[in-house]
Amino acid sequence: MGEKLGRVLLEVDWSSLRTSQTEATRKILLLYSLITAFALAGSIILSHRLTRPVRELARGVELMKRQGKTQPLKIYSMDELGHLTASFNEMAALLSDQKEKLAAYAQEIEQAYVSTVKILAAAIEARDPYTLGHSTRVAQLATALAKEAGLSSEEIETIEIACLFHDVGKIRIPDIILHKKGQLEPEEIQEMRKHPEYGAEILSKAPCLYKYIPAVRHHHEWYNGHGYPDRLSCDEIPLAAAIIALADSFDAITSDRPYRKALSQEEALEVIAKNAGKQFHPELASLFIKMIKKSQKTARRGEKFES
Repeated sequence: MGEKLGRVLLEVDWSSLRTSQTEATRKILLLYSLITAFALAGSIILSHRLTRPVRELARGVELMKRQGKTQPLKIYSMDELGHLTASFNEMAALLSDQKEKLAAYAQEIEQAYVSTVKILAAAIEARDPYTLGHSTRVAQLATALAKEAGLSSEEIETIEIACLFHDVGKIRIPDIILHKKGQLEPEEIQEMRKHPEYGAEILSKAPCLYKYIPAVRHHHEWYNGHGYPDRLSCDEIPLAAAIIALADSFDAITSDRPYRKALSQEEALEVIAKNAGKQFHPELASLFIKMIKKSQKTARRGEKFES
């Protein structure tokens, strides 16, 4: 024991060892990368599957908020989110149905109010044979001018209806003033000039008629600010009111009144041209004159003028 029996020599190829070590490290890193990639892909897929129903619900809520309705949302699963989506679809369908019914009901109410005010306007015209049919003629002229001015169909319809009761406030004007054959006294003129305000007050009783108030209240305003009731000027005057003012004046000038005979259309156009930029909107006045002259040429050719 304790004696040396021999010697062992161990020779190591360090180059091969380093190569094997590098290869092992590369394989470990590759395996780690694959595991990480699969884990990341799995997380993304799982996250997408979990958040997809939530995103679908969020999309439905946003559409409901902006448009008031939405298409039925897709149900991806029958878990809590799936049941929530199904409930949302039922709620959205119910709300859309109720909205359509309310819109139809509101339309019926508006039509009823409009019809009532039209009856009032017709009753006013029936009180005075000189103004019988005046509102209808004003509506025809005003809608034709509105079309020439390039207004939308909705704006044209608003103007047409406003014309039919632009003088509804005259129902509060005493007959002794309304039918007076001579010149009105200053206090009578002041009372007559209140009819746009009276008309606006009548329309204010029904919220669905509010959109007609500016045209009715301001159809006697002058472009230079010397009209009534609020002395508006230039572009302060609502466009619908400026259009009705031209149609109203033209029909009044070319119709018989208790205190004067009707003027010809040519004479009426001269009055309008003279007062363009003063009483009337200059551009609309020019357009109105061209429109009437065009209709006269058409009538001379035996064609019917369509407003």
